[in-house]
Amino acid sequence: MDEVRTFAVVSCYRPGRDLIKNLESAVSQTDGVVVVDDASGVGWSSLLHELEARPTVTVARHDKNLGIARTLNDGVDLALSKGATHLLFLDQDSALLDGFVLTLLALLDRALAAGFPAGAVAPWFVDGHASNKPSRMAGEFQIREEPIQSGLLMPVSTWRAVGRFREEFFIDCVDTEHYLRMRDRGLLAVFDRTLDLPHSLGTSAQATMLGRPVVVRGREVTVRVHPPWRTYYIYRNGLTLARERVRSNPRFALGWAVGMIKRAVISVGLGPEKRQQVRAIVLGTLDALGGRLGKSTRRFPARRDDDPE
Repeated sequence: MDEVRTFAVVSCYRPGRDLIKNLESAVSQTDGVVVVDDASGVGWSSLLHELEARPTVTVARHDKNLGIARTLNDGVDLALSKGATHLLFLDQDSALLDGFVLTLLALLDRALAAGFPAGAVAPWFVDGHASNKPSRMAGEFQIREEPIQSGLLMPVSTWRAVGRFREEFFIDCVDTEHYLRMRDRGLLAVFDRTLDLPHSLGTSAQATMLGRPVVVRGREVTVRVHPPWRTYYIYRNGLTLARERVRSNPRFALGWAVGMIKRAVISVGLGPEKRQQVRAIVLGTLDALGGRLGKSTRRFPARRDDDPE
């Protein structure tokens, strides 16, 4: 059997010190960790130097903010140069529970040995939540549509067959677009229903309507929302992808449309910054229809320092 060398590829932008703790869990379970910083700035130099001091951690830095797709692509290039056979993608706020990597590798081996077309493997839960994307059992294997990038493990053979992340998307839908290309090649994502990945799925905010908190059965309701600048990319890239796939994959396009309507109801109807959210949705839609991709020059309210971009 060929030697397995698993490298974690981590994108970061203005990370907090929790990145150091998160990477400790990856260092202990992989053969190496590649961190690519997307031009965080001089204020993060000391933290990056601290990471770099670890023997199996490699840190690369962008001089300009190029987006998560380019950041991950550069990280994969570095991992491949170090002899990686398997790639584990992680965000800066993701941590690995004990045995995470070994469990995924064992699932991948089992699927491939059974002749199952497994292109990647992933945890079933993210931050304790299971996705509502379509899923089914295929024999003994659990499959599901559109795994998120963080926590996804794939053999290098899949990466080479599918290609790089789409850099013109900059951020958001990058993992979905890559997954759809993986499906085009007959490869599926297999999930381990016992695994959870601690990872942030957005910011919780108090639900409000007409300026008043929403209360159900005596309890204030909270919703998960993204800042307007993220909403812009979600709608722009999602609509771009849905338009491209509407003929070849109408189920995906319809699912995206329904999902975006639900998201709009939550972010605009119940979430904070309602006007800015409407503006982000409108601008994202217009830019998608106009074919304007890449890093946007649109201006939105100040971004949180720990939001990657």
